[in-house]
Amino acid sequence: GDSAEDLIYRCRVPPKPLYEYGSPAILKLTGYTAEEYYRDGDLGFKVLHPNDRPLVDDIIRTGKVPDKPLTLRWIRKDARELWMEQRNVAVRDASCRLVAVQGIARDITERRRTERCRSTQFEVTRILSEASTFAEAAPRILQAIQHCFEWEFGTIWLLDSSANVLRPAELSTAVGASPPPAIRPREGLAGGVWSEGGPMWVPGVAREAELAW
Repeated sequence: GDSAEDLIYRCRVPPKPLYEYGSPAILKLTGYTAEEYYRDGDLGFKVLHPNDRPLVDDIIRTGKVPDKPLTLRWIRKDARELWMEQRNVAVRDASCRLVAVQGIARDITERRRTERCRSTQFEVTRILSEASTFAEAAPRILQAIQHCFEWEFGTIWLLDSSANVLRPAELSTAVGASPPPAIRPREGLAGGVWSEGGPMWVPGVAREAELAW
């Protein structure tokens, strides 16, 4: 178990949560050491994505552990999001009350990303085939991408090759916020992605004003 890529764990449930065991994979997967989990009995719940916590709360409340794998999002110590597939087994006392859960958690982030990319590709292809102009398709394309990747907001940038800048073609963002009329290479998030020719991951990007776009 100590050399496995998957995380093997056992934890007691509230009202006295306690992480009793976490295999060494816990550090690679979450960024937290096993000792940090042992010291903070609530850490296993704190790392859950806020939208997924009700699923775990429901298990604790009802005492019913699903027979099928449970897919949850975890937030790493460095703020990156993981998709984890958990296979849990209930540990019960003499009165059949749920007292702990033990199981195996596997990182399926890449699989989820591949599935979402494929879904997005099909949806964008369908939208483009139905639209007569890009301007007509742009809002639906942005909406499809946001839905598939669960983004809160986004912008479609188009290259103005004559001026060597990116210009916003379509946006879905917070009320009152608007992107600059043009971005040069290495300016902001969009300019950085353009220059690097690949995706960028910026933890807490919403707090970085200069990377907002």
